[in-house]
Amino acid sequence: MYQYDDPTVSSTLPTPAAAGIAGFFTDGNPASGQAATELRSDFMNMIMMELLNVVEGAALTPSKTTYNQVFTAIQSLIGAYAAPINNTGASSDIVLPVGQAAYIDISAATTVPLHIACNDEQSYEMEFRFMGNTGSNTATVLLPNNTSHTNFFSWEQQYNISSTPYANSGYANGFVISGADSRYRKIFISTSTATKSIFSMGCSYISSSQGISADTLASSWQASASNNTISDTTSAWTSLGTVTFPVATTGRITIRRAS
Repeated sequence: MYQYDDPTVSSTLPTPAAAGIAGFFTDGNPASGQAATELRSDFMNMIMMELLNVVEGAALTPSKTTYNQVFTAIQSLIGAYAAPINNTGASSDIVLPVGQAAYIDISAATTVPLHIACNDEQSYEMEFRFMGNTGSNTATVLLPNNTSHTNFFSWEQQYNISSTPYANSGYANGFVISGADSRYRKIFISTSTATKSIFSMGCSYISSSQGISADTLASSWQASASNNTISDTTSAWTSLGTVTFPVATTGRITIRRAS
C-alpha cells in the first residue's frame, strides 16, 4: 500500500467539498440521459487515507511493491494468528509475539515446563483445562524462571464451598494458581520486575482429602480466586517457568501473550 505519487498530485490534502446526499455508483444510462458517476478526488483521497492509516497504525512502512500490507496490518492490530503454536515437548524457550498463543498437551504429569521466554513489563494470559485429577489439598504452583524460592511468594485466596465463602492466605515457594486440584483456571500474569504478580480464577476439585466430605456438598467443585506477589522485586523474570501439580494431571495449558 502506498500513497498516490503521480506528478500531478497535490503535496497537501485539498479541502473536501461539503457532504452531499449519500448514494451509489452508477455506469449511467444514455437512453434516459442519466450520467455516469464521476470519481472525484475527495472520495479517492478518503479511501487512500483510510487504508494508509490502517497500515501505519500497525507500525508498517508503506511500500509500493508490497500488496498485502492492509491484511498484515489488520492481523497485527487484532492479534490474529493462523493457529496457536504447539509447544508440547519443547526443549527450549520460545518467544511469543503480542497476540500469539501456544499450547501444551500434558498426560499424567506433575511437572510441566512451559518453555515460554518473557521480559520485563509484559503480560500473559494462561488457561488450564484438565481432567482425571483425584483431589488434593496441595496447591498447583507456577515457578517463575523454573526456580523454587522458599516462602518468597505471598498469596491470598477466596473460594466458595456449598454457598459458604472462605478465605485463606499464606506464603509459598511459587505462585499459587489454585489451592486444590485445578480443573479449569484462567490466570493473568504480569512479568514486571518490580511488581511480579499473577491473578487466578476458576474452579477446583473437592475431595475428602481436604477434610471435607464431597457427599455433604451440593457439588464436588469449588469456585475460587487468588492473587499472588513475590518478595523479589529486582531479579528479571525471563522465563514464564514451570507448573507443578499436586497429583498426576492430564489436559491442556494455553498461554497467550497480551502485551
